[in-house]
Amino acid sequence: MITFLIFFRFISDFFWNIKFISLLSFLLLGVIFFIFMMRMRLLKSPISDFLFLFFLFYSLFVFLSYPDSALIDFIKFSMISIGYFLGRISYQERVGYRFLFFISAFAVLVFFVVSLFGVGYKQWGSVVTFSGGYYFKTDLAIAVAIFSIFIYVYLPVSFFSYLIFFSICGYLIFLSNSRICLPLIFLLPFLVWYFRKGGAISLGFLLLCIISMALFVLVISLFDFSAFGFLAIDFNSFFSGENLQGRNKIWAALISHYQTYTPLEAVFGRGYLADQEATSLYMYNFGSGSHRAHSSYFYLLLCTGIVGCLLFLCMVVQAVFIIFKSTARCSLPELKKDAIVFSCFMCIFLIVSLTTESIIRPQITVPLFLFYGRSVSNLKLPSVI
Repeated sequence: MITFLIFFRFISDFFWNIKFISLLSFLLLGVIFFIFMMRMRLLKSPISDFLFLFFLFYSLFVFLSYPDSALIDFIKFSMISIGYFLGRISYQERVGYRFLFFISAFAVLVFFVVSLFGVGYKQWGSVVTFSGGYYFKTDLAIAVAIFSIFIYVYLPVSFFSYLIFFSICGYLIFLSNSRICLPLIFLLPFLVWYFRKGGAISLGFLLLCIISMALFVLVISLFDFSAFGFLAIDFNSFFSGENLQGRNKIWAALISHYQTYTPLEAVFGRGYLADQEATSLYMYNFGSGSHRAHSSYFYLLLCTGIVGCLLFLCMVVQAVFIIFKSTARCSLPELKKDAIVFSCFMCIFLIVSLTTESIIRPQITVPLFLFYGRSVSNLKLPSVI
């Protein structure tokens, strides 16, 4: 059932603009959660259980405090806790990594072939970007990154096999012009390879990641992407409107709006439509319609306040500790794969959240917190303890 849930998540993400399919994906998550609840055998509750339970109740509190808030955003917020607890109680069912590998490899290869025939492209300002049938170009880039996780985690650990899919996935993400996803091209295969080789997170590992990212930024700064028909990256004015595609103006409106909050609103937020309420100022000042926050971090601050931000920060910090432990202690292949997938999804979420409100995008949050919960339960198994 867990494998089918992930597979159906792939389908509903592709057909995002067909709301009936999105609704089915929510219902499927609820049904599977209910089935596992009926035969629940919850292992010892760690601190993360209480954090997610509190987060669920706090999400409900925010919604009830502002009844005009979007119900769908509250449901998406609830998916975070439901996904986590589904992972906690479904640990006895193994994920079909072989099936997900073939589905992911097939999808990536189809996108690659389609791109070669000039199909699936959209005009994005002054450039043409590849969306591959997805509604937004960033959704294609995120989907390819997610597919690559399930490819790398199942592939034989060999340079040649990794190089093939590294080249294809990197090519597709470049074509999408989703610049925030560019680091994922290198980061995801490196993480999977490192952990599958028995590596564990240490100070040296983190230093290596920082150096690698710095070198990556240095390399891409040497190229003029606009000459190849891509969106340019101006490192001399990194926060310019050209680099951020107008996000700098949206974020300025969000900050200005937050400064008008009362002390109580600053602490508890103003409901799930607070970002759109704020960007109506953007419409007034810059002649555009209202927008979402284009950042999970700004979204959390405006909608759930300081309490929501701190609570989610605690969940992320706890996730880092779980990743540390699970990648080091889970030696069984299936448990190790759960830990690797969880760490990769966390990387995607933290990076993409800088410029996208990924916190309310089930494309990332459902599998992320599902594997979060599974990783927590795996650490409680006798074979690991």
